[in-house]
Amino acid sequence: MSESEDIAAMEAVAEEAGKLAGIVAHSMGCSASAVAMRRGLPVESAVFVAPSANPGAYLSPFADALGLGPSVAERIRGNFEKRFGYRWDDFDVPRAAREMAVPLLIFHDREDPDVPWEDGAAIARAWPGAELVTTEGLGHRRIVHDPEVVSRAVAFLGERRRAVRASG
Repeated sequence: MSESEDIAAMEAVAEEAGKLAGIVAHSMGCSASAVAMRRGLPVESAVFVAPSANPGAYLSPFADALGLGPSVAERIRGNFEKRFGYRWDDFDVPRAAREMAVPLLIFHDREDPDVPWEDGAAIARAWPGAELVTTEGLGHRRIVHDPEVVSRAVAFLGERRRAVRASG
């Protein structure tokens, strides 16, 4: 599923169910979730696990690693934007984060080989009130199955849900 399909799916669920109690997203799904929230997706709280700060920043290095060159990278960028109706810059989470009011908890492993820990830290710095929890030795995929991460994420979502109910 592409980021734009993720956004459409979240919006469809919210349209049917109303305000979402929470979103838990991993990796590129965090970028899609941030775009959806910026577009007005009603959500009470969010948990990002190993989030990518700006997926568009990976396109040129990826193309270079494959020996494709800048012109091919630009065509990929253009085709993506034309097909899905989003600019790569729309997925720049730290830029969008400054407008966010949704409580956010971020988990990111210091040794993540796929998405640098600095991406999670950049989002946490930019997103008002966000909390960053740094793990060690869980990498990019095992982090989503770690019992402590799961337990803390569930507790965070539950606390926010109770706070919303108490205030409304």
